[in-house]
Amino acid sequence: MSRSKKAVTVARTLYGQCPSPGPARTIVLIGASPSSGTSIVSSLLERGAGEVGPVKVIRLADDSTTGFHPVDETGTLIVDAGAIGDSWLIGEAVQQATDLIVVARLGTDTVEQVFAVRSATTASAAPLFAVMAFGRGFSRSSHR
Repeated sequence: MSRSKKAVTVARTLYGQCPSPGPARTIVLIGASPSSGTSIVSSLLERGAGEVGPVKVIRLADDSTTGFHPVDETGTLIVDAGAIGDSWLIGEAVQQATDLIVVARLGTDTVEQVFAVRSATTASAAPLFAVMAFGRGFSRSSHR
């Protein structure tokens, strides 16, 4: 199977496991650390969500972020929040989330960092799930 087909399979699987009901979703990804790989996972989720409807991606590290609203009432908003402390908007993103995903890189991130993300998201009613990234080659370029 080609790398592109594998990426599509992973994208569909990731998106399919987000449990929030209804057509309008706000999926927030928070990295256990800055090197966890939230941008890669958000790209995969964008691909998976794009197969079922409109999708919009926001990166909280971008200063131009103004609001947390999907493209339309049937769309999916994916928020790449980066790591705890990367943006002052992370609390607002967590409150708007229908799905929360902590991204942790095996062999790099620690249990304490994952617990910090859990602590930062306890006020949200959205379920928290984890995506584990691994491999030395885990980079944006290796998943295009």
